[in-house]
Amino acid sequence: MKKTLYLISLILFISCGGKGVEGNVGQIISIAAEEDLEEPDVDYNWIILGQPDGSLLSPKDLKYNNDGQEMTFVPDYPGDYNFEVSVTKFGDEISSQSFFFTITDLGDEEENEIDETEKEEEWLKENLQRITNWEVFEDLNDEHDAKVDQIVRLIQYLKLLPIKTTIIDKVEADDIIAVLSEKLVKKYNSTVFIVSSDKDFVQLVTDKIILYRPMEKEYYNSDTVLQKFKVLSENFIIYKTLLGDNSDKIPGVKGLGEKGIFKKFPELTKTKINDRIPKKGDQVTFSYKIEDLNNNLLYSKKELGEVSFFIDEEDLIPALRRGIKIMKENEVVVFLFPSYLCFGYQGDGEKIGMNQPLKFTINLLKLKQKKT
Repeated sequence: MKKTLYLISLILFISCGGKGVEGNVGQIISIAAEEDLEEPDVDYNWIILGQPDGSLLSPKDLKYNNDGQEMTFVPDYPGDYNFEVSVTKFGDEISSQSFFFTITDLGDEEENEIDETEKEEEWLKENLQRITNWEVFEDLNDEHDAKVDQIVRLIQYLKLLPIKTTIIDKVEADDIIAVLSEKLVKKYNSTVFIVSSDKDFVQLVTDKIILYRPMEKEYYNSDTVLQKFKVLSENFIIYKTLLGDNSDKIPGVKGLGEKGIFKKFPELTKTKINDRIPKKGDQVTFSYKIEDLNNNLLYSKKELGEVSFFIDEEDLIPALRRGIKIMKENEVVVFLFPSYLCFGYQGDGEKIGMNQPLKFTINLLKLKQKKT
């Protein structure tokens, strides 16, 4: 049975190549998945793999008949559409089928009846600088179609291999990889390998998350990142932002440069910056001042002194307890607190009156993590 399913997938893959079935914008189009008589009581799961950039078609616009075997949609924009149906039984995929449609707009065809000279002029006005290979692609649309075809083929190839694939509509692949890598490490307490040449993945590298960059044929762990970039992997995104990156259109800080970064921000190589906020049992040291809402100073930092406090284990007025718990080490934050979080209806009997809202300026000086 397994060989048969592989063979069916291969035949479907070849037969679905090219531009596919043609149709028009606004036309009701129905698709019927091939029924496997040997596997009754199956489920059909339809997804949109590709659609024109101007299309607003979403999964909720797809209509189903015959227990999901048939799907109907109405194309809303000219271009190429690609659908896939996964046939499953008890949650396990037993086959998948792809369908391609090239949709045209009849109204546009009637309006665009111009001679060949005008067509050439319109073509020359397009932004053709993005074409990467003039010998292969005639224009920008041709290049775009080729990219879609490559992605679809890649997905089909992966489905023939023992590889899990994840596609989430309107979510970029690097974001999915970032979330999955961290969750898999926690769930299975194992090492995760990311295979990509995208330098942005460097920020995810830990002792449990390893990056393999195929172009360099090299594995990146925490030590490798520190050796190559002279920063901790956790601080790589800060380093990249300061230095700038043309590929991501990040201008960087003008006149800073790599040497200037390490001179002004030596902590990039030593400590994880802005990593955590205080949690229960952590010891924090902070200073603060209190003003009224007209910025009149009531109590200065010198008068109040530095305060050392164990989070959620010692008594402190609610305003300070709540403010400290959302701050990070070395941060200075200004809070406006209602009276009930400060000194309530009684005030403090000296400078703070009854039911008086207050302005707190808090400087979190030190954060010492609780030993586990």
